[in-house]
Amino acid sequence: MRKYYFIWSFLLLNISYLDAQYIPEFSNFNEAGLLYNPALAGRNENLSASLGVRTQWLGLQGAPTYVFFSSDLPTKRKQVGIGLNFLNESIGLNSNNMINTNFAYKFLLSKGVCSMGLSLGFKNSRLNQSQLQLLENNDPTFSGINNNEINPYLGFGFSYVLNDLSISMGFMDLLNQSYSRNINLSAFYKYELNERLLLKSYVFYKRSVAKVNQMEIGTAIEYNRKLGFYFGYRTNQDFILGLNVAISKQLMMIYSYDFTTRYFSDFNNGSNELVLR
Repeated sequence: MRKYYFIWSFLLLNISYLDAQYIPEFSNFNEAGLLYNPALAGRNENLSASLGVRTQWLGLQGAPTYVFFSSDLPTKRKQVGIGLNFLNESIGLNSNNMINTNFAYKFLLSKGVCSMGLSLGFKNSRLNQSQLQLLENNDPTFSGINNNEINPYLGFGFSYVLNDLSISMGFMDLLNQSYSRNINLSAFYKYELNERLLLKSYVFYKRSVAKVNQMEIGTAIEYNRKLGFYFGYRTNQDFILGLNVAISKQLMMIYSYDFTTRYFSDFNNGSNELVLR
């Protein structure tokens, strides 16, 4: 019973400050790349869009769930890319939404391509305080809370691509008072084993406003660009297994499952994530 009390205390603590995760560490973070780095806008030659759902800590009441939509395309000026993001987070009684537009500019640097990007938008936090069941109706802990906040959002990032190696760095929510903690770094390397097999390795580091440092490392292998498997490990938290399936030439499905190894591992059945690109 004490353990369940601790879990709900943890969730309510996040709710009371209307400052939840906002941008989690998606297992398919490459598909949600624009959420982390606006410099990736227009990275593909054509219009690209991703729709994803993440249910975290299955079986734990009030655990976070996420829905995101991300789309980008290059403009007639090939150096310029534009993009759009939408993200919804539901955690406990709290609902967070973020919408932003992204602009990126590419230029040659040494033997590679450098891109710099800017993200502009707003975020909204809403607390359904009516569902709280308090022992004391006038509990000072929950008095004076703004149940609906709207704040501007600003982000910046850059990336560098050299042959089969890409490196990027993003600064999220620059207008947050603790923006210096809200950064991410990623590196990808791909290697063609033969005409049909492609090997990818990646490292992703995220430092959030909640003072949580996480790093994910993993590798993936794809067959004929139609079927892929990947394995990853997120420090102090999860083992990740994933599957990529090309449904058609235009549509890709990506599914992943996280095996929780530490936090709340006794009270949940892992995390699911599904993305259509």
